[in-house]
Order: sequence, then C-alpha cells, then structure tokens
Amino acid sequence: RKTWGHSMVVSPWGEILAELDEQGSGVATAEINVDGQLQLRRKFPALRHCRVL
Repeated sequence: RKTWGHSMVVSPWGEILAELDEQGSGVATAEINVDGQLQLRRKFPALRHCRVL
C-alpha cells in the first residue's frame, strides 16, 4: 500500500513550523516554546473535554 503524506509540524495557531516533501521519506523536526504551550493549555483546556469512547 502506498500512502502520501506531506507531513508537517503545525503550531496551535496554524503556522507551519516544518514540513516534508510529498515524495520520499524523512523526519520533520521543529523547536517549540514549552512555556508558551503551557500557557496556551491553561487558556484553552481542550484536553479536559476528551472522552474515551
């Protein structure tokens, strides 16, 4: 089975931080602001709404 990905790392605000080409394989890496991520999770606690189905 073939799959096509165009994998990417995207910030919570939709900014593309890293991306791979559509062809071939590879690893996408990006630096994240850990403090900023924690602040965002406090403002938008989306994980509290997660339910196991």
